[in-house]
Order: sequence, then structure tokens, then C-alpha cells
Amino acid sequence: SMVSPSADESIVLGESIALEAVVAGPSSAIKRVDFYVDPTRIKQEFNPPYTATWIPQAPGSYTLKARGVSTTNLTSDSPVRMVSVASPAVTVSLVSPVDQASYAFAESITVEAPVSEIAETARVDFFDGDSKIKSEYYSPYEFSWIPEFSGSHSIWARVHDTAGNARTSATAEITVEPPPDLEVVLEAPQAGTSFVVGETTTLRASVGDSATSVDRVVFYLGQTILGQDSTAPYSLDW
Repeated sequence: SMVSPSADESIVLGESIALEAVVAGPSSAIKRVDFYVDPTRIKQEFNPPYTATWIPQAPGSYTLKARGVSTTNLTSDSPVRMVSVASPAVTVSLVSPVDQASYAFAESITVEAPVSEIAETARVDFFDGDSKIKSEYYSPYEFSWIPEFSGSHSIWARVHDTAGNARTSATAEITVEPPPDLEVVLEAPQAGTSFVVGETTTLRASVGDSATSVDRVVFYLGQTILGQDSTAPYSLDW
């Protein structure tokens, strides 16, 4: 009879199952014990203890049994044992960014979350807090991301497998520094320049290097707006 595994045992795909059988009667009358998974013989054991190890290759239900073979080739089968093999839930780990990392404003951040290879992955969703940033459907599950605002961000990933299971990663708390102040220089006209009434003068300004995108430059005469330009080089005829 089989003493292991227990009846109706459930295991996860990838785990091994220990099989063991005991034989009644004198050991001298026993030639061997054969172990079967469904109709397939997986091992022959010629000496006690009669044991075998089996690693399932696919999820599903299986019948296990042991067959004793005597020295005269008589056989006797044990009662079958049913076992269920389940697919493991897929897991995901956020490896980038790392927790407590700090980034400059508008700096590109690599977001990466590898998954376990045992289960079949459907997709990986990436989040900043409660807001989904992106979904990736193919390995490697990574992309480049530029946050839209400075401050604190909570980055995490959720993986979905084809069996409908979902698991989440740990959260990485990161900080994006605020953008530097814009430096605007009026290049023309120069201080002290004289003008003739009715003559057109070109006003020209430059914006210093900054990671912040420039929407427009507005030109003033005192508190009065003369006009604006949204394309570099920034200029206005006045």
C-alpha cells in the first residue's frame, strides 16, 4: 500500500512529491516495487524502503499507485492516490527605481519589474500611487518614464497571469526635485540705446539652460505687455 502522498493532496507546480509504499509479507518474496503516475511507470525500486520522487510537469489531477512484483512475477497494486497540481501564482518584483531614490526634474527614470517564470504572464501594470502609468505585455517588463511633476512618487507594479491571478510588488518611494528657476536675459536693445519715434526696434531675449520647457516669453514696457513669442529665438518687433 502507498503511505505517501496522502489522499487528495494538493501541491503547486514545481514542487516535488515524495512517494512511498510498504509491502506486507517477507521481503525475500518481493522482487521490486514499481511506482506509477497515471499509466506511466516512473520508477522501479528493488530494496526497501520503497520510495520515489516525482516532479509534475503540468498542472492537473493525477492518480498515483504502487505495484508490488513478487519473485514469481505475481503483481499486486495499491489503492490509487489522487493528487492535484495547481499552477503557482505569478510574482513580480520592482527592481527600478529603488526605494528612497532622488531624481532631477525631467530626468528619465527606468521602471523595471521582472516576474517569476513559472506561470504565464498576461501583463504588468505600473502605478504611481493610484494612477496607472503604463502596461507592459512582453518581457522585459520595463520602460523609461519622466514624471510630470516634482515631489514624492510611490511606484509599484502589479502582474496578471493568464489564470487570472494577480500579485503586487513592494512600493518604491522616490523624490523628484523641483525644476530650477528660469533665467531670462534681455539681449536687445542694449541699455542706453536711443530710438527715433516711429522707428521699429527688435526686442530679443534668451532663456538660460533649464530642464523646464518654455511655454512663451512675454515682453513688457513697464507694466504694459508689448507682446509675446512662444518659439526660440524669442523676439518681438516693437
